[in-house]
Amino acid sequence: MSPAVRGYDDLELRVDRDTGGAYAVVATAPDGRSARGSFTSPVTDDELDDFVLRVGLARRRRSGPDDRMGAMEAFGSSLFDALIRDEVSTVYHSARAAASGRDRGLRITLRLSGAPELMRLPWELLYQRPRFLAQSIQTPVVRTLDVDSALRPQTITLPLRILGVVSSPTGFTELDADAERHNLQRALQRLIDAGLVELSWLDRPTLGELARRVAESDDIHVLHYIGHGAYDEETESGIVILESPLGRAHDVTGQQLGAMLQDELSLRLVILNACEGARSSRIDPFSGVATSLVEFDIPAVVAMQFEITDDAAIAFSDSLYTGLAQGMPIDAAIAPARRAIVGAMREAEFATPVLYLRSGDAVLFDVAASDEGSGQREEAGEGGHAPLPGRSKDATAVPPRTGSAVSPGPHVSAPIATAWIGAGMFTLVGAIMLVAAFGTLVELASTAIIIRSLAVIALVVHYLTRPNRDGIVGAILYVAGLVLSVSLESILGWNLALAGWGRIAWGVVLVVIGGWLIWAGRDKDAQFAGSLRAPAIWVIAAGAADLLAQSLTLAFTTSWIAAVVWLSFFLACISMFAIAAGYAISARRLARERSTITGGLDE
Repeated sequence: MSPAVRGYDDLELRVDRDTGGAYAVVATAPDGRSARGSFTSPVTDDELDDFVLRVGLARRRRSGPDDRMGAMEAFGSSLFDALIRDEVSTVYHSARAAASGRDRGLRITLRLSGAPELMRLPWELLYQRPRFLAQSIQTPVVRTLDVDSALRPQTITLPLRILGVVSSPTGFTELDADAERHNLQRALQRLIDAGLVELSWLDRPTLGELARRVAESDDIHVLHYIGHGAYDEETESGIVILESPLGRAHDVTGQQLGAMLQDELSLRLVILNACEGARSSRIDPFSGVATSLVEFDIPAVVAMQFEITDDAAIAFSDSLYTGLAQGMPIDAAIAPARRAIVGAMREAEFATPVLYLRSGDAVLFDVAASDEGSGQREEAGEGGHAPLPGRSKDATAVPPRTGSAVSPGPHVSAPIATAWIGAGMFTLVGAIMLVAAFGTLVELASTAIIIRSLAVIALVVHYLTRPNRDGIVGAILYVAGLVLSVSLESILGWNLALAGWGRIAWGVVLVVIGGWLIWAGRDKDAQFAGSLRAPAIWVIAAGAADLLAQSLTLAFTTSWIAAVVWLSFFLACISMFAIAAGYAISARRLARERSTITGGLDE
């Protein structure tokens, strides 16, 4: 893949307070041309609150994905039209044309120091039909502050060293710290295996422990914080929530965090990953923290202005750190990282990351590859990241990418295989029950119970190995149903009528499982929701058939027993075939979802 751009021109848009509630805009092009204009926010504070609630809170939204994207396009278009108009529009379009003519990108740099209240607007949604500017490597959107000087790129030898911090104090929505660590580890595993990235974790997420870790002699290149943000109404500033030695919440301002990190000269990037509850209004709690860190000479900060889902965070981290390990400028690396979020089927979250920069070059690292692991690297540019001009491809190479959101392999192949195995076994059980309906009952029924138990075990493995750990409840329910039904059938097997209670228990569990699948797969734009939801109706139908069959057996125990037993076996046969059909469909759907994420590549 050839380089997408040869470098960046910088279009600076300075916005300062003006009279009458409006703002003055000064646009300065790379060639020195400038223009003056005005900006008035296209939304009121209440309208921005409503927009954030409809679009920003990914896990609690009420509208569908199409509604969200339409709202985002409309908002971004109104924001673009309010900012890029009249003479400012002329400078913008001429700068874009000039940059394009030299195969360069145009960095849209927003200087908002003179109007800090505008930090709350999601500028990353700037939209000029047919595209969002921030999604393209040609037009990255960054926010910068008026600071005294820029810092030169630091020469580093790979691996890129990342310090992870997960904070979940009492009194806030509890985070699964192990799961959060696992998610970041999974996102970076390919780079770790190639020797490009080294990930370590802060033992305890306290300010004192962070001070101890920063004081150690080794370098830290990136601080990756996962936790909660809040907004202090009294100080009108954002805070991050660390833990006290007793595990309670410890509010840490951007000033305090910046002061703690200021002597870690190797630190070039801080990522603030807001978890659930990070933003519930127009106020972005991390904006104040991010700007404080930039003032303390941290060259770049990426903060999540909205809550971000695990799928989106994994895809974003994988792509962003790949670009940084290649030595890409942070503003160039963040554009494909936004597209990786789209590739993870979380397109409405692409604008969640906000990039704050000090003035000057956005190259954070002058990467020199170490000899160790260099044999594992292939030519740079695979998977959407181009090598920098003048940089050795060998020095910035990464392994070929196979997907931006979920790494292929056992995470996807195992649940596909076990779904097919379960479907095949249930088909066999159905065939046995069909034969049993016309022949010897007891012996074939005993064989069917054994095979059905093996089929259920296959489905338990299927749910335990599904990606994103979204099937654990299903595994538990299937185990409970198997144990309950087999136990009752074994205990009451001497009485054909009473043994039906075991089948009734099985039918009830199937209906419960089907209901849970519908509920668990309700988020239709999640990566694997379709395959999770696919068997639901079939499993409910199977449970209903079992309940009907055994209800008939219990109700008619005299002269009609032969006909009722025949009908019972026939309905049990239909139940088995229904479960088999459901999981065959689920396996095919899961394979298609994998293909969508990996771009059609085989595992």
